[in-house]
Amino acid sequence: MNILFCWELGSGYGHLQPMRALAAAIRGRGGSVSGLLPEARYAEAVEAEFDTPASVIPELVAPEGPHRRPDTWPEMLLGLGFGDPAQLSPRIDWFLAEIERRAPDALVCEHAPTALLAARIAGVPVMAIGTGWTLPPRYEPMPVYRPALRFEDAELLQREAPLVSAVNPLLSERGAAPLKAAADWLEVDAGVLKTWPELDHYGEREGACYVGPIWHRRPGPAPEWPEGEGKRVFCYLKGQWRGLHSLISGFGHLPVRVLVHIDRERDNSYAAPPNVHVSAEPVDIEQVFEQADFIVSHGGHTLTCQALLAGKPQWLLPLHAEQEGTAWRLHRLGCGHYYTGSLGSARMARVLRRVLADEAPRQTARSRAADLADWHLDTAIETIVDRLADVVARK
Repeated sequence: MNILFCWELGSGYGHLQPMRALAAAIRGRGGSVSGLLPEARYAEAVEAEFDTPASVIPELVAPEGPHRRPDTWPEMLLGLGFGDPAQLSPRIDWFLAEIERRAPDALVCEHAPTALLAARIAGVPVMAIGTGWTLPPRYEPMPVYRPALRFEDAELLQREAPLVSAVNPLLSERGAAPLKAAADWLEVDAGVLKTWPELDHYGEREGACYVGPIWHRRPGPAPEWPEGEGKRVFCYLKGQWRGLHSLISGFGHLPVRVLVHIDRERDNSYAAPPNVHVSAEPVDIEQVFEQADFIVSHGGHTLTCQALLAGKPQWLLPLHAEQEGTAWRLHRLGCGHYYTGSLGSARMARVLRRVLADEAPRQTARSRAADLADWHLDTAIETIVDRLADVVARK
């Protein structure tokens, strides 16, 4: 089978790793893979793992002016520019041209809204994969993703109406059936959730296919921990995060040994204290989870799940609503804490000191890991590829 991977929105290893794992499994069965990806660095990263070079998706420009914080998937798309036909029309045509050129048997879409529209027009089968956030339930109206929020259905339908109105003429012009509601955008041949029900941003869904997290096993450098005593803390952080330097400085006041990997570090302008080692390259994550006592991250879904599997307590520092949802779900499980407060180093150090001393998440995380002892990554990957093969066979 000839499979075209499409990943359009978001950034980071959590989106890329599942595609690499699935690509290896598909090629292992004699299939071929190619991809449409959001940045050149990702296309370069999979060059040896895809059968043909991946293409980089054109940038979408968000509308200018103040924006209300989105509460639903349609509102998120509107805030990113998907409600602008002048941008969306040539974007759809770009995807259609790529589909025609590559002639896939099916698309595997990871957070790829335009690819879903193009597949609808071209009549190509689609498997959608994602976390709860990137693959929301097809409810009418589309649900809010913050559990504390409540809106009347009429208001939610009114909020998503501009998106449907912008998209439907473009579909009709290309001979495709219009959307009756925003939920129709997510009409696919198969959907797979790369999470567990308790970490689904929208809560557990009846009849959904949950397989757990997917990542690509690839040995990296062995983790190098600073010498000395104290708990081992592993951090995976983004270079653009404003609290980065404060956190690294704050660790210097704590009796811990810290290993940090920074994705897309900007300037390396801080001075890491002696008990903090910053790794320029991603380290072997499986070794990290064997050795670390505590995990600090922004709440990327795959890393959060991996830490849960390893029975490690976590402190999450979410950067956006998706990560806030993951952090809230993890905290609700009792396996960690999250923080959205002041980014001053003294304040962060005080909070982290209390978090590290809290034994309850450590015990709960170990218990949850024991519950997941029968889960296996290879089984999850094979489940997805089996379902994909079924989609292709029904073509």
